[in-house]
Amino acid sequence: MKTYRHYVSMITVCDRQGILTPLTLIWDDGKRYRIDAILERKESAVTDGQRALCYRCRIAGSQRSIFYAQARWFVETRYR
Repeated sequence: MKTYRHYVSMITVCDRQGILTPLTLIWDDGKRYRIDAILERKESAVTDGQRALCYRCRIAGSQRSIFYAQARWFVETRYR
């Protein structure tokens, strides 16, 4: 199944060690989704073979992966 990058806005915090932590995902329509928990943070390959930081998160009771690559945040979706 082919997936596409859907770029989103993100509210984050960067600590003194340079660790970037996402706090709130902001969708295209302006709706905000608070990130309840970061379950895992790892480097990952994405659809085009590039590397990205993958954050496995709990958002509104569901587990989702959000990605950070080349100073941009995105989620993978089946729809354009």
